[in-house]
Amino acid sequence: SVIAKNPVVTNERSNAALYPNGFDPKIQAKIKDLSLSVGLKHKAGQWMLDLNNTYGQNNFHYYNANTLNASIGASSPTEFDAGGFGFAQNTSSLNATRGFNVLKGLNFSAGVEFRLDQYDIVAGEEGSWKNYLQNFRVDTFINKNTSSIVELDTVYSPGGAQGFPGFQPKSALKSTRSNLGAFVDAELDVTKQWLVGAAIRFENYSDFGKTLNGKLATRYRINDKINIRASVSSGFRAPSLQQIYFNTIYTNFEGGQPIEIQLANNSSTLATKVGVPTLKQEKSFNYSVGLTIKPMKAFTITADAYMVQVKDRIILTGTFYNDDNVIGADLVALNVGAANFFTNAVNTTNQGLDIILTYNKKIGKGRLTTSLASNFNKLVVDKVNTSSKLAGKEDVYFSNREKAFLIASAPKSKLNFTVTYDINNFSVTYRLVRYGEVILLGYDDKQQIYTPKLVSDIALGYSINKHIGVNIGVIIY
Repeated sequence: SVIAKNPVVTNERSNAALYPNGFDPKIQAKIKDLSLSVGLKHKAGQWMLDLNNTYGQNNFHYYNANTLNASIGASSPTEFDAGGFGFAQNTSSLNATRGFNVLKGLNFSAGVEFRLDQYDIVAGEEGSWKNYLQNFRVDTFINKNTSSIVELDTVYSPGGAQGFPGFQPKSALKSTRSNLGAFVDAELDVTKQWLVGAAIRFENYSDFGKTLNGKLATRYRINDKINIRASVSSGFRAPSLQQIYFNTIYTNFEGGQPIEIQLANNSSTLATKVGVPTLKQEKSFNYSVGLTIKPMKAFTITADAYMVQVKDRIILTGTFYNDDNVIGADLVALNVGAANFFTNAVNTTNQGLDIILTYNKKIGKGRLTTSLASNFNKLVVDKVNTSSKLAGKEDVYFSNREKAFLIASAPKSKLNFTVTYDINNFSVTYRLVRYGEVILLGYDDKQQIYTPKLVSDIALGYSINKHIGVNIGVIIY
């Protein structure tokens, strides 16, 4: 027979003295978001100058309720400050634009931009993450030959707030990055019908070096009612500070059983040990072709087809467990039961179509503007790029579940119908948005289908003068 020396512990993640009927932990958050933008426009000779600065900050702080730190036992608090994270960005730029009398007209623009990013992770209170090793169960049996009690094992209850352990002090950080960019852009009317444009942008990241990207575009006016256009460009995106540095331990329920998973940041010993390479930049190529038709004075139709190819796209891997036949031993050695990572794992192609119908006409003493904007898109994963150590593990490195999340990052269709009526200084706007179906996968690979959703809002506005206005709106789900 088995004798439990601590009969209060019936579930090592709970405590019957606190929650005799079990519990459902609540993960709560307080979000603070602010932004401020100021600018100055000035004409200096033939040049129009635009100097501006924009600052934005977002803080996300977690609080746990209806939970416990099971390692403390019956005296555990049931609420914790779990810590959180924040991001701040300041962008300063100076742009200059002027026209030149070349052929049918040349418009030239140039500018410089300096951006500073800061990302912080703040640790939670001690009880939200620590294992105090105070609450345990000793499993024993009675030896039939000697009638003595033999101890089998000591099982300690897990520490940290159940459901969502707080951020640990070793996860806390403050990271910064600066980026200096410069661009030149020119548009030339070769004839009254034909326009060509080109742009080059140079960027220098403090942590990812230099990049140079360009764009070519053209537009041809068939007549006063029909225009066609096309463009091709390259793109570059450095990994965000969040993708590089974010790390935490969280609890998932798989098959009804709780499991703690470590999301290890890219520079961690764990990521290096299992062969996850250092994050690098994403690169893209973008192609588009469009058409504008104006069948009548008040009615305009635009349609644009596009294709975006992204190489080395950053995703969150699936979950690797400590019984994995390749890196399981590495996880065991680091006392990690399961882990996932951010990595440059896939190449993707996104194809889409934007169609916008606009009607604008004076009615009565005011002006009525209506628009119907629609987007249809399809994302395809072209290739999965595993690290050399994890070659052959594509089904885990980029699991079906994570693939579904990536494909569902935007609904395959979105419709936006907007009606605005302006009269004197007043305006009223009604908007109806339809988000298309989204399909995700659970941990059991069963589909989770989210049916199309309608969201509407109505807003009233008043313009005090040319520079100041007030809007009050209500969102209806």
